[in-house]
Amino acid sequence: MARPATLAEIWRSRSLLQRLARSQLRDRYSGSALGALWALLQPLAFMAVFWFVFAFGLRIASPAGQASFVAVLLVGLGAWFWFSDTVANGVTAVTGSAYMVKKVAFPLEILPLAPVLASLVVHVAVMIVLGVGLAWAGALAGGWRVMTLPIYMIGLAVLATGLSYWLSALHVFHRDVAQTTAVVLQIWFWLTPIVWSPATFPPEWAARLSWNPMAWVIEGYRHALLADAPRTMDASHAVVFWIVSLALLASGVALFRRMRSDFADTL
Repeated sequence: MARPATLAEIWRSRSLLQRLARSQLRDRYSGSALGALWALLQPLAFMAVFWFVFAFGLRIASPAGQASFVAVLLVGLGAWFWFSDTVANGVTAVTGSAYMVKKVAFPLEILPLAPVLASLVVHVAVMIVLGVGLAWAGALAGGWRVMTLPIYMIGLAVLATGLSYWLSALHVFHRDVAQTTAVVLQIWFWLTPIVWSPATFPPEWAARLSWNPMAWVIEGYRHALLADAPRTMDASHAVVFWIVSLALLASGVALFRRMRSDFADTL
């Protein structure tokens, strides 16, 4: 087994990474009439169902002077879909490419990056559609706030990539990791302020839930995109988020490199 790849070697393999990402999108929907277009239609359809239920069924009112609940909900869902799709597919980044691990000499470190890139393409398309909808409804933020969106996108990518390195390496040796991850993502979704507001919880619980890393990302997306989205988190949440996310990424890469020599034999 070749030695772990350096950052320079990973960068030189960026064209291979792009091909892997395209292949993942294509193979996921191979045989279907619409092909990779399903990657965009699925989250949009899910968001449309949420919009219909909360806009016409539950009819949850928004606080005076704040963005509509439906707009807040849809922006949160848009961010969550990228994260959950990346992590869910990142788990099988190595096991799903067993033939390459065994037979092809290339930097294995790019495998967990492919789901991040593949999901990013879909995410950008979803956010463009959502942005057009927000602009049409007059709810889109203007000026410098929209320009802060890449900060939260990078943060989400760092968090998801760190988890992908951890989970993809562990899944080679423990196949229950995929099922466990699916359950954890479901629980994590409901612990993140996407369909509920922190104001509905007692202050002590709201304070605890605010340290959920995805809570900072979700609020950042809303503050960047929605004209009347209030700011509820301070700089300490951002500092904790980046410390946790960067530590998760560094430790995930280290674990992946330590285990990679046994991948081919185990697969």
